[in-house]
Amino acid sequence: MAQAKVKETYYISHGSPTLSIDDSLPARGFLKSFRDTVYGGAQRPPPTSILVISGHWETDYPTVNAVSGTCDTIYDFYGFPQEMYKLKYPAPGAPQLATRVKELLTASGFQRVSVDKKRGLDHGAWVPLMLMFPEADIPVCQLSIQTNRDGTYHYNLGKALAPLKEEGVLIIGSGSATHNLRALRQSRDGSVASWALEFDTWLKDALLNGRSEGDLSTAFNSNTRANLIKYIRVGYETHGIMRRWEMLNKSLKQIQTVEATLVLLQAKAVEERKVQVKSGKGERERLFILGKAKVKETYYISHGSPTLSIDDSLPARGFLKSFRDTVYGGVQRPPPTSILIISGHWETNYPAVNAISGTCDTIYDFYNFPQEMYKLKYPAPGAPELATRVKELLMASGYQKVSVDKKRGLDHGAWVPLMLMFPEADIPVCQLSVQTNRDGTYHYNLGKALAPLKEEGVLIIGSGSAVHNLRALSLSGDGSVAAWALEFDTWLKDALLDGRYEDVNHYEERAPHAKAAHPRPDHFYPLHVAIGAAGENAKAELIHNSWQLGTLSYASYKFTPTE
Repeated sequence: MAQAKVKETYYISHGSPTLSIDDSLPARGFLKSFRDTVYGGAQRPPPTSILVISGHWETDYPTVNAVSGTCDTIYDFYGFPQEMYKLKYPAPGAPQLATRVKELLTASGFQRVSVDKKRGLDHGAWVPLMLMFPEADIPVCQLSIQTNRDGTYHYNLGKALAPLKEEGVLIIGSGSATHNLRALRQSRDGSVASWALEFDTWLKDALLNGRSEGDLSTAFNSNTRANLIKYIRVGYETHGIMRRWEMLNKSLKQIQTVEATLVLLQAKAVEERKVQVKSGKGERERLFILGKAKVKETYYISHGSPTLSIDDSLPARGFLKSFRDTVYGGVQRPPPTSILIISGHWETNYPAVNAISGTCDTIYDFYNFPQEMYKLKYPAPGAPELATRVKELLMASGYQKVSVDKKRGLDHGAWVPLMLMFPEADIPVCQLSVQTNRDGTYHYNLGKALAPLKEEGVLIIGSGSAVHNLRALSLSGDGSVAAWALEFDTWLKDALLDGRYEDVNHYEERAPHAKAAHPRPDHFYPLHVAIGAAGENAKAELIHNSWQLGTLSYASYKFTPTE
């Protein structure tokens, strides 16, 4: 076969993940004919390999995947037709190309370039490729983008990669020429928003006239930019069907990396909702796209020891790492709009919520543990709007004093389980305190007051320990469980599975060894909140059970309302 030098590069708008199955999309027909009508057909040798730059892989520094063997197919979308999760694009990886990319970027002054030997291809890569090169026989390497940098940075990154074309590498940028998921609309009349058409036309003219250096680099200072992102900023309610809404500029950053091929994006079947947003100019209605992410169930998670964050020998760690796939519903289920977590490590005299604007701090509220644990971060966004909603619901239910803390981050009772359950740290989080000067019934009623949040897509998690007596921990290492701890844990399981929630509310009088199991109630009251939020007719399910150090139970429960 002749050596396949490649002169050109491409920018492909991959649009919606439904491009993978929906034959009504003109873009799908275009990509299926790409090899014959655009690339040169059978007369032209295929590229030696493909380097694809997708808008769905963001890192702080350039990163390439270097997969030995077949690339995994990543389903980084939620709530779509089941058949889409069965699609595969088993292209071979291109570790040699990854090495070459790193060499070229490093030689061009990109001082830090990472190599990921495990990451497969996200849908921004495999969806267009499975249509353009369906045989999946060309080695593929994917390169990340840096949304913390600008267009000129990515343009220069592309320049550094230009020698690859002489080596037969096909370079493809994959994004969307116009990409504002929150402004999608249900209208089937085929009309295009005027601001979107204006930007798309401007982009086409700039590219066809070769105006890449000035205009694309300054695009985000133009009036067009303001029109495109006017829907972008809102609180927790807008986090719906996608794992995290992408900012528009992500797509433009591939445009500066490669030449552009403009492809039609058709948006389908999204939900419109008007949200009141306060801004410097007063309160206005704006239109957002929301996933239908109602959450019926609540959870109580035993987070146990802080070493759960690093110790792979703990069964509870494996359980929590698999939680999203095995318990919560996997990629087929939209993520929650936000998370309200009640941790036993935040005690106040009255209910308090944290309302963080920006990223939540990671609180290391443990001492004399391995140093690596103090380097862990869970940079989830805060949920100040959810905090306001929590306060409203509690006060409406008779809780006369509810505090809002605008500085407190997430303690380890919150971030340790969440970093395992939702490791992307892209779902807004709000934390609620417990009141150890009150009883179980108080916290059960507190949960009842918060139940409406489930209809708003909020996932409510109580985080504590089913048995929590740190002074009674055993260092024997023989795996045995103290009899009194096992007896309490069994009583709790039976009471919950039988729906005897009043017994649990009054556990101090009705449970065996209650004082030994919980010398202080801080790690037990989050359970009462979870039960109350689920409802008195909720059915409990034991979703995990294991032990550590003889008396520390990791028993965890799911509470689902019955019809």
